[in-house]
Parts: sequence; structure tokens; C-alpha cells
Amino acid sequence: DLGLRAHSRQQSSVTANGSYQASLYYVGTLWLGKIRMPMGYIGATPGHTPKGLEEQYHGIVGGNIWRSTMAEFDIDDGRIRFYQPGTELVEDGWQSLKAEQLRSGLFMVKLMIEGEEVSALFDTGANSSVLNRPAARAVGLEYDGRLKRGGRLYDGSQTSTGTSYFIADNISLAGKTLNNHKLFAADLGVFRSLNIAGQPAMILGMDILGHYNFIIDLPGGRVLMRPRKG
Repeated sequence: DLGLRAHSRQQSSVTANGSYQASLYYVGTLWLGKIRMPMGYIGATPGHTPKGLEEQYHGIVGGNIWRSTMAEFDIDDGRIRFYQPGTELVEDGWQSLKAEQLRSGLFMVKLMIEGEEVSALFDTGANSSVLNRPAARAVGLEYDGRLKRGGRLYDGSQTSTGTSYFIADNISLAGKTLNNHKLFAADLGVFRSLNIAGQPAMILGMDILGHYNFIIDLPGGRVLMRPRKG
């Protein structure tokens, strides 16, 4: 529909939804608000569009964008603001977390679940937060009888996986503690795709991230977070 020029080859990519083959199209310039970004080629894949979003959902903003800008997710105001890398922020209250970038371009941060540190894949496209089995064992859930059988979770490719769930007494992240919060445990395909299935890890979804405003600053190797108003 955009009349883009296609490249003759395809590219393999890994995302939070698994791996796929993408066709490449040439885009000279991309504008994010008032920020001009020279692009080159972007990928297009015939993947599944989330149900109910066929008219609204046009693509995925990937790591090549996040690595080139600072993006503020202001959940209170319902806005995303883009800044040039290195922009100084004058507002107080931000907690800085180290962003550990994976080879795929995705990134992880650390949080505490019932006193145990867990590495979490930062995923604004996930509705629910999900621990893999090693993480569930690390926080003692496979031994204390709290894991209950859950339903099935669907990832972005509409593949479903059976889950268990539990109620976490406390989750600590960026100066805020969430109490009695429902978390899922499942061996999702994304953990295998990203080669983190054998270590304690989790998907950090909007059920937790929605309690914060945050700034993704991958050029600075960090994520800034602060609890939302109220």
C-alpha cells in the first residue's frame, strides 16, 4: 500500500513472539514525531494480526528504532514522547534500571519477586507477566503448592500454551511494591527462541508495567521508571 521498493532477499529475525522470515523493503526516512530517522530497509512479514485490531494494527516498532532514540511512555497522559539520545530530563522521581540487551535487540531488566531477583524481558505488547519454569523454581513455587492450573495464553503469532498461575505476595520494581499480584508460569516458545529457557527469566507485561510511566533509553543502556500518579 505504501509503494515501497522490495529487496530480493529475506531476513531472519527473532522477536518476543518467536522467529520468522521477513521480506525487506526500502524506506529512506522514518519520522517519529519531529525526530527524523534515516532507515534503509525494514521488514514485512505475513504474521497474524491480533484479533479485533485488524483496522488499527499496522506493524511492530522493533529494536532498530529503540536503539536509536529515547521513548517516554506516559501512561497517565496516554502519550508516547520521543527524544534525541542524551536528552537531559529535569523531572524528579525517575528510577534508573540497567537494560541488558540481548542479541535479538530485545532487552531485560531486574526485579524482585518475593525476595528473589529475576531477569525480566521488557514487553509492552504482553498483557500478562509470565515466569518460565526455572524462575518458578527459583522463587520456590514448584514446592509450596501455590501453583494452580491456569488457562491458555496466546502469543503474538496466536500460538497457545498451557499455563499455571499463582498469587505473588510481593513484587518490587523501581521503588514500588505490588502486593497479591497474579502471575503466570509457562514454558512459552519465546524463552526458547531467545535462548533463555534454561535460566530463570520472565516476560514483564503491561499488568505490571501499567503501574508505571517509563522511558526506554537503550542508547544510554537503561530504562527510567517511576510509579504512576495515585
